[in-house]
Amino acid sequence: MAKVNPTAKLPLKTFIGKGSYDKRLMYAKKLNADFFKLTNDEFKKGSISIIDYKKALMSLLPPNIKLHVSCISKTEMGCGTKACVSHSLTNDEVKFSTVYFPYMIHHGKKNKNARISTNIKGTVAHENFHIFASLCNPKHEARSNSFLYNDFEIYEQCLYGPNARITPSRIKIFLKHLKSKTIEEKINFLQACRYHLIEENIAYSEETKYQYVKYNIPEYSFVEKILVLEKLLAYYIRKARNQHKKLIDNANKSYSS
Repeated sequence: MAKVNPTAKLPLKTFIGKGSYDKRLMYAKKLNADFFKLTNDEFKKGSISIIDYKKALMSLLPPNIKLHVSCISKTEMGCGTKACVSHSLTNDEVKFSTVYFPYMIHHGKKNKNARISTNIKGTVAHENFHIFASLCNPKHEARSNSFLYNDFEIYEQCLYGPNARITPSRIKIFLKHLKSKTIEEKINFLQACRYHLIEENIAYSEETKYQYVKYNIPEYSFVEKILVLEKLLAYYIRKARNQHKKLIDNANKSYSS
């Protein structure tokens, strides 16, 4: 799962992808595959050190990106998922904080000599993809998260996770939440949710690709939720265009008279 500070910006100099949105996501997947080629021997031994993990990841990132790998407890992180990637600004540069818990193998002091167990190789793939996808889509990442930040609770309640199944009651809650927004805000929020679900769907697919996990991706209903969002987007975009056309027609009538 990825969380982003609303003030975070991804400078264009950090951009590592090109082409359409789909092509950029494919490139993020390729970078993930490259990472596991670099770390294959370490994971085969049962674990990889934080130092080697960071070294492999940094070799695939732009040189100006700062990566901080932190090992804290689930309670300290305040995130209800297995791990989390947070993006924030440090001296006008993006800092990525990747947090793994509680599957870390600890030796000595916190974070010192810590190792990432092969048992969470899938989790590593999941969080790595969020990092690569963010860097492949810098403008989209900053824009979509600014629209989603204040609505993250409704996003989690109605869209994210296996417990947020598509039900009449959840759709009702979601539509009620949209009522308070302007059409432009509705479109921006729905698009942000759509992008996040698309990337979560791929992140979970990456997780199962690199390690067998017990949960079943279809239970998350990402595809069905994305389709619902796209239908709502089509409706509000059509409505916005009609309103815009009406304003132009009225302006032309006033000008003619």
